[in-house]
Amino acid sequence: MNFFRIPQPKAFILLLAFAPLVSAQPAAAPVPANSPPPYLDEASSQAVVVGANVAFSIPPDLSPGATYQWFFNGQPLTDGANISGAKSYKLSLANVQLTNDGVYTAKSGTNGGVDSGPAVLAVSATPPPDQPTGIPEKIFDVSGYNAVGDGATDNTAAIQAAINAAHAAGGGVVRISPSGLTSPSSPAVFLSGPLTLYSKINFRIESDTVLRLLPRSSFGERGAGSAMISASNASDLIISGHGTIDGQGADWWAAYRASGAARPYLIRLNSCSRVLVEDVSMKDSPMFHLAFSGNGSNLTALGLTVTAPGNSPNTDAIDPSGHDIYIAHCNLSIGDDNIAIKGSSVHCANITVTNCTFGAGHGLSIGGQTNAGVENLVATNCTFNGTTSGIRLKADPTQGGLTQNISYSNMTMTNVQYPIVLYSYYIRVGNPGVASGSNYITPARAAHDNASILADGFAAFFTNSGGTVRNRQANAYSVWKNISFSNITSTNGKGYNVIWGLPGYLVENVTFNNCQFSGDYGFEVYDATNVQFTGNTTVTANKSAPFIVGYPAGDADANNVTNSLVISSQPASQTVKAGDGVEFSVTAFASPAATYQWLKNGTPIAGATEAKLKIAKAQAADAADYSVTVTNAIGAATSSSAKLTIGK
Repeated sequence: MNFFRIPQPKAFILLLAFAPLVSAQPAAAPVPANSPPPYLDEASSQAVVVGANVAFSIPPDLSPGATYQWFFNGQPLTDGANISGAKSYKLSLANVQLTNDGVYTAKSGTNGGVDSGPAVLAVSATPPPDQPTGIPEKIFDVSGYNAVGDGATDNTAAIQAAINAAHAAGGGVVRISPSGLTSPSSPAVFLSGPLTLYSKINFRIESDTVLRLLPRSSFGERGAGSAMISASNASDLIISGHGTIDGQGADWWAAYRASGAARPYLIRLNSCSRVLVEDVSMKDSPMFHLAFSGNGSNLTALGLTVTAPGNSPNTDAIDPSGHDIYIAHCNLSIGDDNIAIKGSSVHCANITVTNCTFGAGHGLSIGGQTNAGVENLVATNCTFNGTTSGIRLKADPTQGGLTQNISYSNMTMTNVQYPIVLYSYYIRVGNPGVASGSNYITPARAAHDNASILADGFAAFFTNSGGTVRNRQANAYSVWKNISFSNITSTNGKGYNVIWGLPGYLVENVTFNNCQFSGDYGFEVYDATNVQFTGNTTVTANKSAPFIVGYPAGDADANNVTNSLVISSQPASQTVKAGDGVEFSVTAFASPAATYQWLKNGTPIAGATEAKLKIAKAQAADAADYSVTVTNAIGAATSSSAKLTIGK
C-alpha cells in the first residue's frame, strides 16, 4: 500500500490533519490553543471536555479499491448520531460525551488491511489541563542529521543536532522514523545517549521505530536524576508517536543491586508546563520511566504503555509532581510504583487518573514523601490485576505532610495482595499488609511503635526496621484526611488492608461506600478517627476478623497511645405500619471505648445513648431521618441517616 502526504490544512480545535511531505519548509501558523499535535503517521490521542468536536485521521490510501474502517474499543463504527466518516480516512465525532471515551483504531488497505496504532480519546466532565500550543509544523527528521536506525550507531549527536535546529528555528517536530515514507519489515533501532528537549518541540517517535538507550558501558556513570530524555523549565512540549523508548535496564539493575550504582531515568521533565506525553511505549528503564518533577503544571499523559519486569528495582512508571495533571488510558506494569504522586518539595494538586490498567507493581501511590502536601486527587475507572498493592498512601515522621481531599471510585482489583494501605510508617515498616513476619502489624506491634515514638517526642532521628537512621525534617508529620473510596471491588486479596496514622496525627474522615472486599484478611485500623463503611460495603475475610481495631487489653503500651474510631455498619432505612416496633442499630469499633447519641432529624433524642435505638410502637410523628453520633476520646463520627417511613 502506498501512503502519500498532502499539505496540512489549517488546523481547528481538536482536528487531526496531515504533516507535509518536505522535511524543511517555512513554519506554518501556530496551532490554536488546545489543539492536538500535527498529524504524522498515526492518529494521535486527545484529551477533551464533554461537548467538544473531535476528528481522527490516517493517511489516505490512493490505491484502487482502497477501503477504511474505524473501530471503537475494538468494535466497528458506523455513521450516525454524532459519528461520521466511519469508513473514511478521517473520522469525525460531534458533541462528544463520556460514552465516547475510549480507544480508536482504523484499518485501511486493499490486501487484508493495515491497522493504525491506537488513539485514545479521553473525555472528562471538566476541562483537561491546558494542552501544548504554538508548536510549528516544520519537520526535522533525524535522518537528515545523519542518524541511522541500525541498532549499532551512536546517534546522540545527530538526534541532538535535530533538536537544536528545531529549537533555533523557534520549534518544530523532531521526527525519529524508519527511512523514507514506507516502513521496514522490522523496527528501526536508534541508539542514543542523553538528549535535551526545549520549548515548542514535538519529539515524535513513529511506529516501527525504537529509540534505545546506549548500553551502560557506553552511557557511563551519571548522577541520580539524570535522564535519557530531559527538559527543564520548558513549555509547550510534546513527546508523541507510536514508537518505543527502550532503556535497556538489565545491566543497570544488576549494577545497582551489586553496588548501588547511580542510574538514569528514561524521561525527566523538570518544572515544565503545558506538556503532553502520548501514545509512546516505554520499557525497561534503568530507574523511573517518566518523571514530571519539580513544580510542573498542565501535564498530560495519554495512552502510554510502560513495562518492566516485576522485580526490576525502582522502575516507577509515572511519577507526577506539580499541579493540573491528567493521566488517562495508560497501561502500566513495572517493578515499583505504577504511579507515585510525590509531594516531597512541591505541593501537588488537581490530579486526575482515569481509565488506567495496572499490572505488576506497587499500585497507585501517594508518597512516600508528602512534605509539601497533596490534595484534590480524583482517580476513577481503573483496573488492577496481580498488583502488589492497589491504592497505597505512604509517608512517615521523617517525610510527611498534609494529604487531603482524595477520591477513588469505580475500581476493580483482582489478585491484588494489599488492596488498600494508608499508613505513616513507610520507612520503618515498608509494606504493612503482611500477615506474618517482622512487618506483621499486630495490635501489640502498632501500640509498641506508637509508644516508642511518643517516648522520644518524635526525636530528630527515626530508625527503620533495617537499622537505617534518617534525619527527621522539621514539622514533617504525615496527616491524612477527607479520603473517599466508592464502588471499589477487590477479590482474592492475600494480605491485610491497613489504615494506620500517628499518635496525635490521626487519619481522619475516611469513607468506604458501596465497596466489596473479599480475600484472606480484613482491615487493620490504628490511629484513625471517623472511618466509615457505608452503603452496600462488605468485608469478607477468610483467615481473620473483618476488622481489627484497638490495642490488646492490658498491654502496657496501650496506656500511652490513642487509637481509632470506626463505624463498620450503618443504620438501615425501614418502612413499617403504624403501631409496629422499630429497631435501628449501628456497629462501631472504638478504642478507647465509645458513647452513643441518637439523633432524629439532626436533633439529639433524650436517653437514646446505646448502640441500638428502639421505638416500641411507631406513629406518624416518628417518621424521620435517624442517625447516631459515636464519640470517644479521640473524636466523633456520625453515621449515615436511616429513614423511617410509616405506611398504612
